[in-house]
Amino acid sequence: MQALPTKAYFSGYFPLIEPEVALGTTINEMDMFEDGQPTDFKETVPILSDAPHLKHPYATFGAFQLVGNGEQTNEHCGQYIGLMGCLRVELHNKITLDGENYAGKIDRRVVHHWCNKPSCPTCYKAWAVRSALRISARLKEASKRGAGQIEHLMISLPKKDYGLSLKSMRAKVNRLLKKRGVVGGVVIFHGFRYNLQDLWYFSPHFHVVGVISGGYICRGCKFKSCCKAECDGFDSRAWKLQQIDGYVCKVFGKRKTVVGTLYYQLNHASVVKNVERFHVYTYFGCVSYHKLKVHVELHKAVCRICRHDLIWIRYHGDKAIVTDRDSPSYVRDSFEDYMENGIPVYDESPKRRSGSYGYNFED
Repeated sequence: MQALPTKAYFSGYFPLIEPEVALGTTINEMDMFEDGQPTDFKETVPILSDAPHLKHPYATFGAFQLVGNGEQTNEHCGQYIGLMGCLRVELHNKITLDGENYAGKIDRRVVHHWCNKPSCPTCYKAWAVRSALRISARLKEASKRGAGQIEHLMISLPKKDYGLSLKSMRAKVNRLLKKRGVVGGVVIFHGFRYNLQDLWYFSPHFHVVGVISGGYICRGCKFKSCCKAECDGFDSRAWKLQQIDGYVCKVFGKRKTVVGTLYYQLNHASVVKNVERFHVYTYFGCVSYHKLKVHVELHKAVCRICRHDLIWIRYHGDKAIVTDRDSPSYVRDSFEDYMENGIPVYDESPKRRSGSYGYNFED
């Protein structure tokens, strides 16, 4: 087994992840760095500014790197490309329970281009949103078909297996999860953890959002910290197997939203550098492509008032549209007046395909 280097170079800092709004779905589950589990392989390095010889000095360990720290895909990433909206003002003559009047308003969205690559520093959050929605739809369909309650788990490698290839890590983790009673789900690779001194350190582990055979009956159990010998609950099985294989596996608390959990875990997952179409997450067991055949439809961009699909539109008024996402006055989704000075200022864009930019696809 090839020995791993003992140090990783870090530069800059990793910002706290801001809540995102994913095609009308609010993702706001900020249990920040809940995977901070102790390990005896905590090799942390202070923030360095004197490592100019490193092409990617930030959060990089060998071939592994945090998402969003590669090269930008092209000059189009994050660029403003147009407006989408709903011009069915005749259907917007509504007043909500909180007194909001939408009469004469359109639902408008400012649209930017995203390459949807996890390594792109500009587009990785859009990739995380899109992937979270896709995975969530698949998991929920599996749950509807009788797979069971969706849980969030983490399985950590012992130091002796840190030198395994990622392919071998995944194969072994899938096998050990099944031994512990996890019958299927999605596995997300994390190469790093974060400590309280604002430092990242190499500590490979996997977050799993999936299904436990028989459900997770240990939550709320009064014997949770000292299982009886005859107990066959998940925590008891995981502890017994840990004594044999050294892999720590635990279940987190109930999720507020499945898509929120997935978004956060994808947002600080890891990639292998210079690998085309690298898979940050993979399915296994009853959720795998072989076992579960489903047709998944991504969330469509729909009007928040009448629920019709948004279309590409043009603005002909005099007001400035803020398209810079870094501007404090930037707003992606807003309700705007359809008419200004008695004249309609929005119409459908003739050069763009109407409809949503959430596409149907075979998953």
